[in-house]
Amino acid sequence: MPLSGCYYGRMRKKTAPTVHGETVYDGHCHVLNLEYLLLESVQILYDMVRGTYPLGSGAPLDHVQPVVPDFELNNPLEEAERLLAWVIQISKAAFHTQAANVRELRRVAAKVWGVPSLTIVPLMMDIYYLFSPPLAPATWEPPQPPRVATRRQAHARALTERVTSIVRGVRQRMATGDNGAVGRGGAIEKRIWAIVERVIDEKMKGAELPAPGFARTAGFVRQFHDIMALGETDARVRPFFALDARRPGAVEWVMNSGKVGPRGPFYGVKLYPRLGCHPGVPELAHLFRHCAKNGIPVTTHTSHRGFPDWFHVYADFGNPSGFERVLAENRHLRIDFAHFGDRPSYQGPGRDWGARIASLMAEHEGVYSDLSCYTHDSALDTWEKTYAPLDHVRERTMFGSDFNVLFFTEPGMTAENYYARFLSRFQGEALDRMACEVPARFLGS
Repeated sequence: MPLSGCYYGRMRKKTAPTVHGETVYDGHCHVLNLEYLLLESVQILYDMVRGTYPLGSGAPLDHVQPVVPDFELNNPLEEAERLLAWVIQISKAAFHTQAANVRELRRVAAKVWGVPSLTIVPLMMDIYYLFSPPLAPATWEPPQPPRVATRRQAHARALTERVTSIVRGVRQRMATGDNGAVGRGGAIEKRIWAIVERVIDEKMKGAELPAPGFARTAGFVRQFHDIMALGETDARVRPFFALDARRPGAVEWVMNSGKVGPRGPFYGVKLYPRLGCHPGVPELAHLFRHCAKNGIPVTTHTSHRGFPDWFHVYADFGNPSGFERVLAENRHLRIDFAHFGDRPSYQGPGRDWGARIASLMAEHEGVYSDLSCYTHDSALDTWEKTYAPLDHVRERTMFGSDFNVLFFTEPGMTAENYYARFLSRFQGEALDRMACEVPARFLGS
């Protein structure tokens, strides 16, 4: 049932179609830039060296999980032109401001879809707790590592041990002031960390979060204020606040600040369970009740893959089945299980999260999903064949680009290619629904 006046013209060769409608959405994207990633990474390492990671807890480094890189390019030299365009767009996304990334998305939507002013839903990220102990139910048990480690896992463990050893060594030398044993290295290390400390302090000056006890990290603070400014000044930017319950003060800020709700500047909450915060923990129970009561939508990452792009023992925290009790206790909660669970091939036999999402949609009117980061034709083929025929799925699945993560999902993928792929597949009523109607209902617009 398309909205009146919201339709896509037929695609003409070498001519961008025109979209007529009051509001067209990119319902799942990111506009964070390289500054955030660098600042937060520096903050993590800085706190590890000081022995205050995470956030003054003094937790040991023994809990750091193996990192398993899983990013490969398939013969990039054979696709030099595509690769060049891909690298250029990654660079632009990395070094642009968040406001510039908003403008880039709108440029692409105007060029490919003919949209005069795209409304976007940028989701904040909170990566600080990447190496922190998990927040999980008491019954949760870490998965057992394989008896025989793969070469990738062995390399990852070696890398983790090396990084941990370096951090401990730097901490010890800085604590004892014994520069003699390492020659000039000790003095240089002290100077480096003094510079890092000044950078972190400078980035957080004048950027206090409006809540006592809110744990601040340099990258998070900068991202927070930049994206909140977008939500305050641009009516077609609807940011979601990234919430990790391990960050002191975060849940309280969402519930008490008055800045997360239907009037913005933050319009919803973003969860990223695979970093180690399980949705079933008591710390989040009050948050879900608050969101259900006040019409605040929640988007949760629902894929075994994601940031960081390597094996992680908490990936299963994103399983939609983990939200069953949450949904039973909060019947009016609107929640987007993002990425439609990703492809079953990444989850193993009997662990098709897409099927579980479809089932939850049938049981709860507030359950939504999106096809953000669905860059491969095979994945869209599966969705169209298996799920699109189901009315309750079709009416609650929205379009999202997952910009700027989409650059890493398929060699040569660009934002223009992504928008064009959805246009060619879902012309007319289907794309009207995905990009206009469904996100409007999810946001409560």
